[in-house]
Amino acid sequence: MDITPVQSKNFLFKAPYRIKEEIETISAIPSEHYLIELEACGLCHSDLLWMAHRSKDWEKIGHEFGGKVRHCGDNTSKFQPGQQVAVKNAAPCGVCDHCTVGKARDCGDVIVNKSGFNQFFLAHERSMVDAEGLEGSLLGLVEPLGVANDVLKAAQIRPKDRVTIYGLGAIGLMAGWLCIQKGASGVYGCARSSKCFDLAEQFGFKKCFKPGEINETISNKILVFAPPGTLKDAVTLLMNDGLIVIAGLNDSDWDHWVPFNFESLIFKRASIIGAFGYPNLFFEDAVEQLKSGKDSLRQIITHQISFSNTPGLKEELLQSPDCIKAVFINKQAKQNSEVNA
Repeated sequence: MDITPVQSKNFLFKAPYRIKEEIETISAIPSEHYLIELEACGLCHSDLLWMAHRSKDWEKIGHEFGGKVRHCGDNTSKFQPGQQVAVKNAAPCGVCDHCTVGKARDCGDVIVNKSGFNQFFLAHERSMVDAEGLEGSLLGLVEPLGVANDVLKAAQIRPKDRVTIYGLGAIGLMAGWLCIQKGASGVYGCARSSKCFDLAEQFGFKKCFKPGEINETISNKILVFAPPGTLKDAVTLLMNDGLIVIAGLNDSDWDHWVPFNFESLIFKRASIIGAFGYPNLFFEDAVEQLKSGKDSLRQIITHQISFSNTPGLKEELLQSPDCIKAVFINKQAKQNSEVNA
């Protein structure tokens, strides 16, 4: 469907920490798609890795985002102009043999969405989730909260579980908050930096500590959002018959091997499994959790950065020692919504 051409300011990224602006003209909307104006995009730790050294050529990286529907293409029915939506980082088809038996991660027709640093972008209807009424900046937390849900499902968190969270970044903090909502009897936090300890304790964490400060078994479930090297410390804290779920990525491309005393895992009859929230299957849950827990979860966002200031970002700001979560805000989208109201 043809529309009046829209000029979109987009940002591309290339290692090391290079950012360039390009202008894209959008003059048509494909069938089953919508034109969306960006409201907010969160900056993921994986984005920093790509910006630092993984992006060998100019590319898009934003995958924690959402905005306002501005135009609806042909053969669309779920959303209307002005409606607020979160956009899935990856959307399975929902109809193939894999999807219909609950194995969406094996889908061969996944739509990948990385337009979080585009002022305007096109999104397929199945990539979108209703987020009407959600505070705009919280759109940058939907995807990481979905990842936290994915890890909790893998860990089968139940009431009375004693859980330790390794890595108290945004996802680790939200995972701990979810464990508390599910009735875990004790949630502990472990991180190299103490910058998140106060917030974790406000969420209801029982105790926070740095690696090596505790050498006793305190948890039957351990969720790891830190680099895999922390596994050797995590096993020390694990009770007999315990479970470790790891979703943490390496900070580098060259250190993927994790040495630790494997006999300790055997003697404890413990298990280690991996979790990877792709495609993210918990967007709807995350939106509702953010609505109900907004007063707590909004505290995770320590830096709100104007989308228009993206080219001026410095590596020092992105890796600021007091930054838990940075979210980029497109202030123009809010102004446009007010004009159209």
